[in-house]
Formats: sequence, structure tokens, C-alpha cells
Amino acid sequence: MGDVLSLEPTITRAMNLAPDSVAAARQAMKLSEWDEAVAQFIHTDRSGVDLDVAALLDWAFAAQCGGRLAAAVEPLERALRQQTLHGQTEAAAKTAVELARVQCERGLGVAAEGWLKHAERLVQNSGDCEASGHVAWLRARFSVVSGEYGTALEFAEKAERIGRACNNPD
Repeated sequence: MGDVLSLEPTITRAMNLAPDSVAAARQAMKLSEWDEAVAQFIHTDRSGVDLDVAALLDWAFAAQCGGRLAAAVEPLERALRQQTLHGQTEAAAKTAVELARVQCERGLGVAAEGWLKHAERLVQNSGDCEASGHVAWLRARFSVVSGEYGTALEFAEKAERIGRACNNPD
């Protein structure tokens, strides 16, 4: 919450400057003005505009780039909800992985594990898709942290195999 509260002066200024706040937010992102971008997204959201998944993911990205991990959680959760409602299972799984990673970096291990398990459920019947590669990658990281090095290696190899098969090094 402190992430958003500290942006209030920037949000107030954004209310007076930008009639198209999503465009202004994306312009700020191009200039690496992360706080400005987040403020523009928040202003747009507060003005009643229904942000689409792309805008929510951009908002979360800007928050993370600006070092405001807590401010990335709400737009990620909302993006995941929209993806799920529209049957975009793989996209929702990638967003759940991103939520897990953000919560892990915030030091919220239980929340991180919950989001990763949610991502695993989303891809459990998808085979070796790109999203399952992201799940395997993060499961490998979590296994290293918990000292399960053999398991970590198995998941890392799985992520690499899926990445190669999908021609996606990420």
C-alpha cells in the first residue's frame, strides 16, 4: 500500500495533465519514467476506465521496473482474472507465475507458493507449452531456495527442454 500512497502527488498531477492516461503511461514507460507510468495507470483506473489485460500487465511491469513490487500485485491479479474469464489458460498461467515471482521477491513465500501452485493447476493438462516452461523455471528457482538441488535440476532441465521446443529462450 505504501507504494501507491507515495505516488499520490504524481497521481494528482497526472489527473490534470493527461486526457489519455494509458497512452501517457506507455509514453512514460518508453522514457523509463516508471513512477510516472504507474501514476498514469492508477489515474486511468480511478477514473473508471476498464483497463484491458495489456494495460494491466504494462502497469505491473512499470511498477516492477520502478522497484514498487507491491504496486504490481493488484494489476497482475486483475489481468489473471480477465485472462481466466476469457479462457486464456496459458496466459493466465504465465501471469500466475509472474505473481509468484513478485511475491517471492517481496519475501512473501506462502503467497508465492500459492500462486505457483495455481499456475501448475492451470497448465496441468497443457503438455509442454510455453506456460508450463515458465512454471518449471520458477519451480526450479523455488527448489534451489529450499535446498532441493536434484529437484531444481530436474525442473531447470524441463524448462530448458520446453524453451527449446517452443523456440523461446525465456
